[in-house]
Amino acid sequence: MSESAALAKALAAQLGTDLDRILGSESTEAPVFEMAEAPPVGLELRQVAGLNAGYTQSLPPGKHHFGTDSNSDAGDARTKAFTLTVTDDLDVFMTTDVNVRIDGIVTKTKTRITRQVIDAGSARFVVAQSKPPARRRGGNGARVATTKPATPTVQRIRISEFLEEEAPTPSAKRRRFGKRGADRATDQTQRPLIDRILSVRADWVQHERNRFPDPGLLKQMAMATEDHRGYLEPGDDDFAVVPVAYGDLTWQPPIDRPDRIPAQYVAEVQQHSILPSVPLFADLKNGHLGIVGNREACLAVARQIALTLRVLSPVDAITFSLLRSEGAVNDWAWLDQLSAGTGMGMPIMFFDGMRQVSEHGMRQSLIEPDTGGGIIIDDQLHDIPSLCGTVLEIQPSGSAALLDFRRGSTTTRVATPLGFDPETTHDISQYLRGI
Repeated sequence: MSESAALAKALAAQLGTDLDRILGSESTEAPVFEMAEAPPVGLELRQVAGLNAGYTQSLPPGKHHFGTDSNSDAGDARTKAFTLTVTDDLDVFMTTDVNVRIDGIVTKTKTRITRQVIDAGSARFVVAQSKPPARRRGGNGARVATTKPATPTVQRIRISEFLEEEAPTPSAKRRRFGKRGADRATDQTQRPLIDRILSVRADWVQHERNRFPDPGLLKQMAMATEDHRGYLEPGDDDFAVVPVAYGDLTWQPPIDRPDRIPAQYVAEVQQHSILPSVPLFADLKNGHLGIVGNREACLAVARQIALTLRVLSPVDAITFSLLRSEGAVNDWAWLDQLSAGTGMGMPIMFFDGMRQVSEHGMRQSLIEPDTGGGIIIDDQLHDIPSLCGTVLEIQPSGSAALLDFRRGSTTTRVATPLGFDPETTHDISQYLRGI
């Protein structure tokens, strides 16, 4: 017997029956080891448009109610009601009894939500995975990443590839009096042409939505270190370009022969000739912006514009200035919390009413080229179009229209303005100041 074995035998003799109590009873089964589960992926609802955009709420499994009478802070009193149901597998389904749109389509049935935008009237939302913002700059201040997505490759849709499959059935050739070909019933299960159009369109929709961080991500960038912001510099295509609303943009499907689209699909192709619920931008490098409507709504959009510019561009690249009346000091106190800039950056000038333009003799300066970006807020259109290339007109319902006076057209008549409330503005300003 070895020395160690003898020592163990002697110890057992001394402990007697207490050995099992001290060491535990012997198990006849091999020990079982469980692998630690990966941390679950969190889902969240992000409000991407509305006058209190930037609101974010986590979505654990269960039912979550939003909109009218929901007691949720998402949206406002005018936001249409809808319910999100999150399964244990983190699948999300939306139900609603009102005209809530999902990527531009009104739905009254239970619908699975993935990357679509939920348009509830005065507010729009996305469901996204919660994740930290990407690093934009290195420790030496140099940009290390870009958020500008590559433009989708134009995928030409050749009608000749679909004509045989899409040809009307013999019975459809028998035309009834007063009924157009586009009005005839079609087989909705055989739609390769429409499916192809929707597939191509989806790439362009995501491209537009990914051009800029949504308000929730913008807030996360402000909360993070300086390495996560200030990446759009003078000379970049998107420098001084800011989102002001979410809405539909006209889009032309890349069909080689539109004149040969089967008659029964013409109306549906026209219906899909938009990019639904994408950001609508104002380019302050190439024109001034007018914001017209209720004063509080206009101020909310102005706050969002200033904070977005301050987060996305270096401080020395943008210089803020303001013309207001003495009685409006409190309305613009938030702007004092932001760095005005070094004075050498591109001028961004806020005008609290057309009266400020006239009283300070600024009309001629605003007409001249390369004078910076002017942002004029007022409760009436007046002669704002003569100075501003783009006007955002906010309606009492919470919707908006974006007018492009450089082209003499309306970019979109049904949009949702993008603004920040005072609380969100204060929070982001504090983070930018390092408090």
